[in-house]
Amino acid sequence: MKPRTTIVLIVLLIAGAVYVIARQAGLFRPEPTDRSQENNLFATEIRDAAELTISCRSAETRISFRRRDTTWRIVSPIDARAEEHKVREIIDALKNLRYERRPAPGEVGDDVTSLNLPLWTVTLIGEAGLKNVLHVGNAVPLADGMTYVQPAGEKQTYVVAVDFATKLGRELKEFRDKAVLEFKPGDLAGLSVRGREEYELALHKGRWGIVRPVSAPADEKQVRNLIDKLTSVQAVEFVADKPKKLAPFGLAEPRLTVRLRLKAQEPTPATASAPAETRPAEGKSFGLALGSQSKDNVYAKLLDAPCIFLVPADLLEKLQPKLTDLRDKQVMPVNSADVERVELALPSGDVTLTKQDGQWFMQAPFEGAADSRSVENLLKKINSLQASSLRDDPLAAGSAGLDSPRAKIMVHLAGQGKTATLLLGAKSPSGEMTFVKEAADKSLAVVKTADIAPLLAKPAAYWNPTLLKLPAAARPARIELRRPDGTFSLRRSDAGGWSLTKPLAADAETSAANKIVDSLEDLTATKIVSLGKAAARKYAKAEKIIAVSATTQMPPPASAAATQAATRPAPKPISKTYRLKIAMTDDGSFAWLEGADITAVGRFAPSLYDSFAAELRSRTIWSIKPEDVQAVRIDAGSEKLHLRREKDTWQCPQDTYVRIDAAKVKSWLEDVQNLTAESFASHRRGDAAKFGLDAPAMTVVVADKTTTRTVTVSKTGPKGSKNRYAAATGIEGVFILPGETVKKLTRSLKDFKQ
Repeated sequence: MKPRTTIVLIVLLIAGAVYVIARQAGLFRPEPTDRSQENNLFATEIRDAAELTISCRSAETRISFRRRDTTWRIVSPIDARAEEHKVREIIDALKNLRYERRPAPGEVGDDVTSLNLPLWTVTLIGEAGLKNVLHVGNAVPLADGMTYVQPAGEKQTYVVAVDFATKLGRELKEFRDKAVLEFKPGDLAGLSVRGREEYELALHKGRWGIVRPVSAPADEKQVRNLIDKLTSVQAVEFVADKPKKLAPFGLAEPRLTVRLRLKAQEPTPATASAPAETRPAEGKSFGLALGSQSKDNVYAKLLDAPCIFLVPADLLEKLQPKLTDLRDKQVMPVNSADVERVELALPSGDVTLTKQDGQWFMQAPFEGAADSRSVENLLKKINSLQASSLRDDPLAAGSAGLDSPRAKIMVHLAGQGKTATLLLGAKSPSGEMTFVKEAADKSLAVVKTADIAPLLAKPAAYWNPTLLKLPAAARPARIELRRPDGTFSLRRSDAGGWSLTKPLAADAETSAANKIVDSLEDLTATKIVSLGKAAARKYAKAEKIIAVSATTQMPPPASAAATQAATRPAPKPISKTYRLKIAMTDDGSFAWLEGADITAVGRFAPSLYDSFAAELRSRTIWSIKPEDVQAVRIDAGSEKLHLRREKDTWQCPQDTYVRIDAAKVKSWLEDVQNLTAESFASHRRGDAAKFGLDAPAMTVVVADKTTTRTVTVSKTGPKGSKNRYAAATGIEGVFILPGETVKKLTRSLKDFKQ
């Protein structure tokens, strides 16, 4: 036989063998063209599964699952919560199970399918009692994900596209949910910890509190953290379902026991067929015990179940936080919306504050409007006061200075007839901490002294900081200022502009007058620093002080104008004069009204005093149009410059041969066209010699077709300044020119040559 023929025969034999095996395995089959109801494996479809049972031949085990509400539980051979997705993937496979092929009788034998002695028998029961039972055999050879199955009571074998071996071949512990404790945090009513730390917590009226070993409020956040840790406890491994002894696992005498108590269930209402159930006095109690350590884990068990499992060893720390960490560190809870009265007994004096129609008023030491914001801040500070540590020793109050506290704050709650009292005691030896106590609390708190300081503010801190607020219709008409540099009077014209009437008649500096008016319309301090019958001496005797008298006018009432007879003069505006003082110290500006029964001194930014001390006289010296200027003369010692315009050119009369650059002259005129003084040194014409202007260092003359303007500049200016004293035609007194302006004015012939 030829070699080629031999090879062909061998290939044909192998192909034949593969065909036989594949045919027995059911692999050679036409792809189903109809996957409708005809391919359903079960005659009845179970939509709402209620029970699932898996019987395994090899392990002779039977695992049963039952649905409770929306979750699945293992009910046999143990009672435990099931791993949801593992149960549901089996149920989902069974509910709509369709076959891929029906091998002909005798096509595959029991030695291939193993359906004569099934590997598993699966029973699915629905809510209505419908039952589907499936025998599961071997996986189909050489076909991934294919399994031989047979509905109970049938002889027909089917091939389904489900890998049942993976889904059903799990041990009991693999079906168990690793979550250990089954409860919803909102259902919890109490918990206790017994181990290195021992305490009991209970929920009362929606808030957690410590009931043992002390009675005290609990820190809600810390309790929630503990509860979250309990809900997230996961078993690492299930060790024994029914151990004979607990001692080998350290659970006969656990290192840690956590017991939980659920809220009592609501009673079932009565119906026509059944009476109402009585609500139990206590809810369900259950818990967790942790024993000895095994490497990185510890043995654990539920208190009401025998099963032992392993959990991470760090739970020993996580599930028993220190009692001090669980205690609420809030010294005295205060809801400002509930407070109607506050009484403060302070080292600086007693204060009584009351709320009326949402606004706070002071009743003692003086009667008047209070600063509602300051009172609300006080209540917020009290509410936010946190203890660094707590002491439960009843004898500690005496040594902490709380038997005779240095300050006491009483907060009266509206409509409740209750009063919360905060006692402030002594400081710690270092002064960094202070002992405080809520009067009704058995514990005393140690708080930071810095946190106490805002509670010891002087009575003035609660007074209304608005010293003056003009009515909307009131307009300042006259303002007089008695300042260290003289007396100044301003008057408003009918058109709304301001003019200076003292120390001389002149135009007023509009921006300066407007700043004063703005301050008077709403004079509100950042805080009140002094409160009494008169201003404190440090403010009243300040070196820099300004007395202000402001007269306002308001239109007469509309009713008076309407009833006025036509023959009588129109009603006069209503005038009112306000008097106040403004002082400047190293600490800033301070102001107070004069003539009031109670004098409140308010602190302001330094800019307040500066506004009232500013230059009130118009600082404009000249305002020229460069194109109208016809002649310029600048005399500065030996430098004497005369320029004259000739149409569009400029000439120097002293030397007509010098060519003048018109652009340079124009540029200079634009630089000095608006000449403005820094301020006035004197408002009297006769004082020029006092400032060296009888022999000026420079004289500048600018003339147009109608007016000649002259400015003389002295050699010196205010001490330590580059500014210079100056005088000008038509300007009464002596003013100060900024050094930069003097520099601009100073020019010689060389600056204008071509």
